[in-house]
Amino acid sequence: MRIAQYSLEEDRLVLTSDDGFLTDFESAAFRGLLFIEDETLSTTTVADVVHAIAETVEQEHVEGVLYVTPN
Repeated sequence: MRIAQYSLEEDRLVLTSDDGFLTDFESAAFRGLLFIEDETLSTTTVADVVHAIAETVEQEHVEGVLYVTPN
């Protein structure tokens, strides 16, 4: 819960593979969620995808859950 609260207080997105964020929280409990569904993705792939997201989507436009996938 502390991470979710921090994301609201500091206007930060959460990057996680913890599916508890999908099941235990309402989307209003956090600023926005970048969810890594495929835990076999390499850290390089995750970084590349997050970088691509950051270059194309303004943070204020991310609401709810955005899935981090290599496609």
